[in-house]
Amino acid sequence: MIAKDFGDIFVQSGEDTVFPIIVQPRAASNQISGILGGEVKIKVTSPPIDGAANNLCREFFAKLLHIGKSKVTIISGEKSRHKVMKIEGIKSSKVAGIILTALDEKR
Repeated sequence: MIAKDFGDIFVQSGEDTVFPIIVQPRAASNQISGILGGEVKIKVTSPPIDGAANNLCREFFAKLLHIGKSKVTIISGEKSRHKVMKIEGIKSSKVAGIILTALDEKR
């Protein structure tokens, strides 16, 4: 279930889901740490060098959503902390539910 305040973050685009994230590289662990300014905040252990943090973001969401890494794409923000992710073939309500559940479990 999508919390009222977060429902507009996860957008259905055809068969895919699109949502904004903000990345904190060089963190102690890989995790979703919250919702900040309308973006999903994710911490990753890798540095933002040679696309390492981007690759780890894709791997993190693929593992969390139980899908192949090829179905997770950064559609904008490759060189920025602010990115837009696309998840292929999963409805926005399911993606939102999984991400918000992971966030609740962390707390």
